[in-house]
Amino acid sequence: MDSVLINAKGFGGNNASAVILSPQITETLLSKRYSSAQMQHWQLRREKVKETAQAYDLSATRGISRPLYLYDHQVLTGEDLSISDQEIKLPGYPNPVSINVENPYKDFTN
Repeated sequence: MDSVLINAKGFGGNNASAVILSPQITETLLSKRYSSAQMQHWQLRREKVKETAQAYDLSATRGISRPLYLYDHQVLTGEDLSISDQEIKLPGYPNPVSINVENPYKDFTN
């Protein structure tokens, strides 16, 4: 499977959807954006990430690591945000999130 859409239903109407791309599709997209030398460098660095993930998976499988759930922890509401046609400002963060950006992936569309 190349891609899937997932949807999470939250509490009080907090829902989220996301696209998940397969590793093969992701690497194909990355290889269009980066040189082969950059891809090789990334693949070497990725090995450490894979090792860390495998260690965590083993720990979780054995029941050593426990999930941490902080209900209502640092949840922001619409009133907490400052939204304009150029940016979104979040309390506690010094830099706003710019929404005035050009799509860097328009060359991937048909």
